[in-house]
Amino acid sequence: MIPVEEALRIMHDERGNSPTVLSYTGSRLWRYISTRPELDLPCGSSMGKVSNVALGIALAKPERKVLAIDGDGALLMNLGGLVTVAEKEPTNFCYVLLQDGVYLTTGEQPVPGVGKVDFAAIARGAGFANCYTFDDVEEFAVQFRDILQQPGPTFVALKVENPPGGRNYRPADLPEPAPSRRFGEAARDMAKALS
Repeated sequence: MIPVEEALRIMHDERGNSPTVLSYTGSRLWRYISTRPELDLPCGSSMGKVSNVALGIALAKPERKVLAIDGDGALLMNLGGLVTVAEKEPTNFCYVLLQDGVYLTTGEQPVPGVGKVDFAAIARGAGFANCYTFDDVEEFAVQFRDILQQPGPTFVALKVENPPGGRNYRPADLPEPAPSRRFGEAARDMAKALS
């Protein structure tokens, strides 16, 4: 299992100028880590829609790699989003799944199919060009830069573990981030940064 904070730090270090769309699972820690908040679009209140929002950005800005960072509970709410992405074939789209096996937002109840679902196989079957699964942080760290360089759409499932304290965890080595922005404000900031 990969510590979720380490996974997010690796993605942040390799993202460059990539717009990044995140569900609650990723955004709660990402706001501590990110140094480019104008390129971050948290979608915590729209569970299951990260792939759709990120696809829109990828189609509008084909010159930029777009990262979608989602949780497995959110993905299960909209598996059809993978089919929509694959149909549009955005070569600049990278979907990263933080597969922790729980609905973190609502109290860490198990998601359906824990230990049985192969999300990379689902993405492959939907038509994604590249599909990966990682459960080792070093292997992911070594390969992620090259994965981002490949023409997509790309799907990466990361088998992650949440830190002690779950959704209440705060990284001790990082300063308190700016207050969370509402979706509309973050979307306006991103649109300005991408224009």
